[in-house]
Amino acid sequence: MLAGSVQTRHDLLQGAQILVNQVGYHPATPKQAVLALAPGTAAGIRPGWTPTLQIVRADDGQVVWEGTMAGPSEDRLVSGDTLYRADFTSLTAPGRYVAQVVGGPRSPEFAIGPVYRDVLYAAARSYYLQRCGVAIDDPITGVSHALDHHEDGYVLVDDPFYRAGTRLEATGGWHDAGDYGKYVTTTAVTAAQLLKAYELYPQAFADGQLHLPESGNGVPDILDEVRWGLEWLFRMQRPDGAVYHKLAGLRWPGMIRPEQDVQRRYVYRITTQDTAKAAAAWAMAARIFAPFDAAFARKALAAAEQAWRFLAASGPILDYPAEDNSGSGPYDDRDDADDRFWAAVELWVVTGRAEYHDYIARMARTGLPAYAPVSWVNPAALGYFDYVTLGQKGDPAIRARLVQRILEGARSVFQTYEQSGYGVPILAGSFHWGSNKEALAKGMLLLFAHHLEPRPEYERAALAQLDYVLGVNPLAKSYVTGLGSNPPRNPHHRLVKASGVMVPGLLVGGPNDHPQTKAIRPHMGPRGYADVTDSYETNEPAIDYNAPLVFVAAHFASL
Repeated sequence: MLAGSVQTRHDLLQGAQILVNQVGYHPATPKQAVLALAPGTAAGIRPGWTPTLQIVRADDGQVVWEGTMAGPSEDRLVSGDTLYRADFTSLTAPGRYVAQVVGGPRSPEFAIGPVYRDVLYAAARSYYLQRCGVAIDDPITGVSHALDHHEDGYVLVDDPFYRAGTRLEATGGWHDAGDYGKYVTTTAVTAAQLLKAYELYPQAFADGQLHLPESGNGVPDILDEVRWGLEWLFRMQRPDGAVYHKLAGLRWPGMIRPEQDVQRRYVYRITTQDTAKAAAAWAMAARIFAPFDAAFARKALAAAEQAWRFLAASGPILDYPAEDNSGSGPYDDRDDADDRFWAAVELWVVTGRAEYHDYIARMARTGLPAYAPVSWVNPAALGYFDYVTLGQKGDPAIRARLVQRILEGARSVFQTYEQSGYGVPILAGSFHWGSNKEALAKGMLLLFAHHLEPRPEYERAALAQLDYVLGVNPLAKSYVTGLGSNPPRNPHHRLVKASGVMVPGLLVGGPNDHPQTKAIRPHMGPRGYADVTDSYETNEPAIDYNAPLVFVAAHFASL
């Protein structure tokens, strides 16, 4: 009779999934498993039924934890799924485990241990594998390519300093995404978030090296990697301090290796949003590199101040001609106020000069930029946080306003998180390009507030974003290449496609309600994802996507 009962229950649970973070959990962090039944599959479950969850050791099947799952709850606002969940936080013994419902599905195998260091290592090391202008021959991953893009780049249009066709020395930097373009906008915001992760969580980067060519030089590996991006930004600065927008070819390259992309590549027009973002990132580098490389710190500060002099003498320059985007992304930010605010804060923090604080004070009187998840469109949250935490001699009234917005921003994110059955603070109809990045960037906002006023629920909600991108989602998908049992296997990534070798540690964009290819249907919410190469709107990684992944992973790796 018991066997028949179990079989009947298993039949009713056909199509159900047990969802876990497929990498695993730290012994000290909350741990939840979710039983998910897609719409229409829960009809046969009798009212009042409560599933029993077991956690078993992967090597011998021994049950080490058992409990009743709470539920059901219907995730009406995001997926429509019926969910049950169990909290097994009390299980702290390191090892490898599987979660199983009695008479129902089993989860992928996962670990309990220092797993967030593994996530941090993979996500941070991916930048090395995205380096441009250098041969890569990595024995750890097998990723390799010959020297690429060693003639970057040629000035596209006449400007006050260079005639069109003049070659500038602009090699280096990171390939931005699945293509081989290089963009100041994303490089600066990415570098800044990596710098901030190191500044707040240096202990997370202390135990392990990233196995870079520079490893062992007395500088933390993450800073050496950031330097690779910052050095390229120096090369994109014009003699008057302005910074060019991007470097790319006139045509999108095919799915070829980077050394096969031999078209002439151009340095595109300057913009003030790029100039301000670069200034802010350089100013951050000036303070964070100072204990390790004083000469580099001075160089970064000089570049930042030169950029600011250009900004102080110039109104907005935000021209993005459509013809400039035939072979690269536009990254057309139409407002530079948030970028200027951020630059002013970082320059004031590192120099203490009144000029920069006067600019901040004027913005406080006339209108502060919106406080939002850090992105290439609006990085002002970094300025908010650094003014509050590092600007000890600032204006108390300005500080109070910024603190208020940081805390209000976290409350808003948390309220949305609470409405989502999967704990992702994105509701149905709001899954846009880079939704995975948005989820993690909102996790950053929660952690910013947690630093100011520690609240365990904010930390738990931030952790839920790691869980979401690593498997606790309606597709039971890890969205990070090389991590988990069901990672992306066909990312929109030219080197991966051309070489057949996976670049691990890359976060792909994730579900998107607004497809641009035929890989998915529109308005599918958290199911609007396809693990196919052509689906660049859902399955392409990008350096700025990985930045909040590094930040959130660093917080929990520092435990």
